[in-house]
Parts: sequence; structure tokens; C-alpha cells
Amino acid sequence: MNPRQQLRSQCRAARRALPLLERRAASEAICRRLRASPFYWRARHIAFFWPMGPEVDLRALLCSALRHGKHCYLPVMRQDGGLYFVRYREGDPIVPNAQRIPEPHYRPQDRFPATQLDLVCVPLAGFDRLGTRLGMGGGYYDRTFAFRLAPDMRKPRLVGVAFACQELPSIPRESWDVPLEALITEREIITF
Repeated sequence: MNPRQQLRSQCRAARRALPLLERRAASEAICRRLRASPFYWRARHIAFFWPMGPEVDLRALLCSALRHGKHCYLPVMRQDGGLYFVRYREGDPIVPNAQRIPEPHYRPQDRFPATQLDLVCVPLAGFDRLGTRLGMGGGYYDRTFAFRLAPDMRKPRLVGVAFACQELPSIPRESWDVPLEALITEREIITF
């Protein structure tokens, strides 16, 4: 197992070890922090993700964003290893894809360009205090947002969401790793 896989396993184990009630309370705290942040209030087009297993659950914030008139999107895996972002409206069906990841059932006209999003809530396995994100291992977010590596790209804001137990002292950064601008846990907002 390579070092990144070991770190990923360590972070997933820490996340799974959180008792369900503690995980729910932490997800609620993360939603409150994100809702109160300028990232959220300045954004009109926001990408969320549907939680899978013990991931941070942002569905309460997703519903709140819809009530605030924000346009909300969920990721859908593309054949080329990137992501589409699909407009989500309350009550839209969510179905598991071939990898059992929950995705919205969508029509091609519901897709929205990643470059036009204002804020992306990014899932992760682990993070460090330098803004390095350890993803789930598929590279989907890094491929989709590779354009953010260009120095003149300011949009969208990539904000990681994670439980505090997913923090690592450091993560070796690869050339393809797209750094986060901020990270929100149940305890704090960290900006990079």
C-alpha cells in the first residue's frame, strides 16, 4: 500500500469510528458554519455532494440553499474520469451509479459548467493545514477542477468539508492536486 493509500485508510477509519449521533451533530455544526460564511452568502451557484456512508451530510444546508433561492448542483461521474454538475431541485430522484455512489437522475440540459460555479463543497478523505486535500482515490475532483491550477483562475471557490478527526499533519502534494481555498470542520473554518 502506497503512503497516500495508507493515509486515506487512516482517515476513513477515524471517520467511521465517530458514533452516529456525534457524526450527525458534527454535520449540523459544519452546515451552520458554512451557512454563516461569506463563501455561502456570496455564492449563487453552489455544488454540494450527496453523502455516502459516514461522510459529512450537507443535505440540511442544501435544502436551506434552495429556500434562499440559490442554484444547487450535485456531481455526476463522467466516463472520462471527470464530473458533471447537475442542477438539483428539491425532490429530484437520487440513484446509485455503477460504483454505488448516489447521483441525481438528470437530463443533459441540467448540466452546468464547472467553471461557472461560485462555490464547490468538496468531499475528502483527509486534509492538512496547507490546503492539501486527500481525495477518495479516483481523482474526479482534481481532473474536473484542474483549470483552477492556473494562476488567473479565481472561480469557483473550493471549500473542503470534513470532520476534525480527518486532519493529518501533512499530505504529500502531487502536481495534479488542486488545493482548497478553505476547509470547514465542526470546530473551525480554516482558510489557506
